[in-house]
Amino acid sequence: MKLEKEKLLNLIQAFSCFKTIPISEIPDIDLYMDQVTTFMEDKLEGFKRTEEDKILTKTMINNYTKNNIIPSPIKKKYSKKHMMLLILTYHMKQILSIGDIHYLLSPITEKVDMEKITPKQIEKLYHNFLEIQSKEYATFSEEMLKQIDELDKSIHPHEEMGDAFMLYSIIFHLIVQASMQKKLAEDLIDNFLVGKNDEKNKK
Repeated sequence: MKLEKEKLLNLIQAFSCFKTIPISEIPDIDLYMDQVTTFMEDKLEGFKRTEEDKILTKTMINNYTKNNIIPSPIKKKYSKKHMMLLILTYHMKQILSIGDIHYLLSPITEKVDMEKITPKQIEKLYHNFLEIQSKEYATFSEEMLKQIDELDKSIHPHEEMGDAFMLYSIIFHLIVQASMQKKLAEDLIDNFLVGKNDEKNKK
């Protein structure tokens, strides 16, 4: 197996071109379910692994409502606040369980009446996410290329199956890094959020 360096570099550098969804691009008008899923498919298409993949379905949205991830729609329509929560949920569910996402968002979404949740609460949270997302998109390719350079130095150029070892090394690096970060995120939720919301709801 030959590792095509140019193809590898293109795949990594593509991450620097990933776009966030700024608040200004989220419709100010309330949307019906079909409009919500269409918007998400368009804006988050770059995260699909295959063309057949679905970014967000009606079943998913209903499941998020059922699990108190997002409040119920108002007269079957989803507001800008709903949309921001759905975008956050999409990204978090790539790593976290539905239960963990509930613990993260419930301090803001625990009110049943969506109209009582102030836009600033959700916008501040979403804006914070966008800032982190933009920074990570901008630096990921550069940092990843540095890591690959270090991995490349540890593999002898004339070693048998050198390209295969290089590819596996990159994948293993990503897996270990993602696993550690996921574990830390779960530990933070368990230590600072789990139980806290339940205690608050009992008061």
